Amino acid sequence: MAIDTVALNAEKHKLIDARTRLLTGESVQSLSSNGRSVGYRGIDIASINARIAEIDNLLGLGGRHAIGVRAH
Repeated sequence: MAIDTVALNAEKHKLIDARTRLLTGESVQSLSSNGRSVGYRGIDIASINARIAEIDNLLGLGGRHAIGVRAH
């Protein structure tokens, strides 16, 4: 089964938008994309972040971490 990268990227952008709206106090009750619907109760940032991480893994973007710079 081929990965629909366009659909996954679109869903990811919607999730990022939903997360931003939650963090800024706007209300988001549910999100649907590509025939898939996810409901959120209150501020459910963990569920949004989990789905974003799942999409990143499907797109081969998993395991990316910020690079720290150490001053000596």
